[in-house]
Amino acid sequence: MAASEQTTAAMKRRHKARYVPGQQAKRPRGGGGGGPRQLELGMQGILITCNMNERKCVGEAYSLLNEYGDLLYGPEKFTDQDGRLSGSEEEEDDVEAALKKEVDQIRTSTEQKLRRFQSVESGANNVVFIRTLGVGV
Repeated sequence: MAASEQTTAAMKRRHKARYVPGQQAKRPRGGGGGGPRQLELGMQGILITCNMNERKCVGEAYSLLNEYGDLLYGPEKFTDQDGRLSGSEEEEDDVEAALKKEVDQIRTSTEQKLRRFQSVESGANNVVFIRTLGVGV
């Protein structure tokens, strides 16, 4: 009888473990997507180590790299996809076309611009990888 009580108690404990708050957040999440912000084979860049404060490390690295990148390669140039100035807008009678144009402008302004240096998730603690784009090797 004691053995059956022990198995029942163990099953209840195991069953309740899923419902305890905070247990879901502690489980490793399997992203595995390999999106543009994760370190991949063949990427070129700079590997930086730090003592905690990875965000501060990335900020300092950006300021240093952009400072010397501007000296060596000239200032970074950002261009609109259309190449037009947004200040000169003509009157449009078609409301639908005007709305579509405004939505496109908002969408392009919120897209991530390709910068010269981009931080990439390295997957290791206290290690930062900054990818270089458009920089001569």
